[in-house]
Amino acid sequence: MKHVFLLFFIIIASCQVKKELVDDSNFTNKQSQSNCPEDGVCTFEVIKNKSAEIKKDEFGASYLNLSKSENVLLKFEYIKNEIPNTQDSSYIEIIYLELTLGKNGYQIKDINNNAIFGRLCFCRGQTGYYEIVDNNLKFTKVSEATYNINLDFKINEVPQVISKINETFSIK
Repeated sequence: MKHVFLLFFIIIASCQVKKELVDDSNFTNKQSQSNCPEDGVCTFEVIKNKSAEIKKDEFGASYLNLSKSENVLLKFEYIKNEIPNTQDSSYIEIIYLELTLGKNGYQIKDINNNAIFGRLCFCRGQTGYYEIVDNNLKFTKVSEATYNINLDFKINEVPQVISKINETFSIK
């Protein structure tokens, strides 16, 4: 019996969980104060070598598919503070904008196909990912590697908290 226990212990001890290294040079994350409501926290990320698209499952529910690409994703995320002692009170809004590299630096890749709004909450029938179509976008190059994005948008499918984003960021 001792040998079985010892053998079992050696087998368990020799198993290792596969560790995946994250190259944190691919994104920058900063706390954002741009149009962030006081009842939550907002962050802004620049994610290199990624592309995003909306997909639908067999039930018609939308979900986000991130894939490798040569493009850059801008991700603005608002996380509302949860209500203490309340289940299912989490609420998140995410906005993705995709940039491509052109002759004069980065540019927005077709705003009507690559601007995505995500609403994640326990809100029956009002959660998922949606294309941002109704928008006013200004994307300007500030310096060699610094850009400013000013986006004012409206989603018709679901209620939204965030409707404006104004961020200055660098892509290195």
